[in-house]
Amino acid sequence: MLALILTFAFIYFIMWLLVKIIGLAFKIALFPVKLIFSLLFAIIGYVVFPALIIFFVLPLIVVIIGALIGKAICI
Repeated sequence: MLALILTFAFIYFIMWLLVKIIGLAFKIALFPVKLIFSLLFAIIGYVVFPALIIFFVLPLIVVIIGALIGKAICI
């Protein structure tokens, strides 16, 4: 019984080791793809973030100020 358990433990260890090695190989092999996507999203972020400030935050501030002025005048 102990031999059977040790056999399955050994098989499990070998499978775990192979998965770790394959994962490391993919991590190294896919590094250029990860780098390209990171740079692409960084460039998109530099373009989209100011656009969000201009098209969302500024009108939001104007609406809030307009509402406060409206409340101050109507009271």
